[in-house]
Amino acid sequence: MKNSFYLIFFFIFSVSFSQEKGDSSKSKLKAGCTVSLNSNGISSIPAFSLGEPAIMSFISLSKGRFSYDPVLAYGIDTRPWFIDNWLHYLVVDRPVIKVRTGVNFSMYFSDLKLPDETILQGERYWAFELAGIYNITSRSNLTFLYWNDRGQDPETILGHFISLAGERS
Repeated sequence: MKNSFYLIFFFIFSVSFSQEKGDSSKSKLKAGCTVSLNSNGISSIPAFSLGEPAIMSFISLSKGRFSYDPVLAYGIDTRPWFIDNWLHYLVVDRPVIKVRTGVNFSMYFSDLKLPDETILQGERYWAFELAGIYNITSRSNLTFLYWNDRGQDPETILGHFISLAGERS
C-alpha cells in the first residue's frame, strides 16, 4: 500500500508540473513522466532482470542542461525491484550530436532466503555514465552508452556496461 502511494504521488507530481504554456523557454523547469507495464521485467543490465511482470515509471525534471531522471520499478505485486536516481548534465547540445554525462545512486532489491524466512534485501550502487546520441536523419539516430557500476555493499556487482543502439521512428 505504501509503495502504491509513492508511485501515485510521483505520477501526480510529474503530471501537474508538466503543463507548460506555448511560450516556454529553455530556462523553465520541464517535467514529464512515462509509466509502462513490462511483461517480463527485463533490465538494461541482465544481472538485474526481474523475470516477471513489472511496472516502471520514468520521470524527468530538467532545466537548461541539467536534469534529474529517476526510474521507479516495481513487480506487479508492488514489491520494489529497483530505484534509480540519475543526475545528468548535457555537455554538447547540437542538432546533430548530443553528449551527456551523469551519476546515479540506485538501489536494487532481491529476496534473501534464510532458513526460517525470506527478507527483502536492498543493494546500493553508484553508476557513472557517458552517453552520445548522433542523429543520422530526423527520424533515425545512433546512441552510444557507457556505464561504470560500483556496488557499495559486499558481494555486489562491479563493472562496465557498453551499449551501441540504432533507432528509427
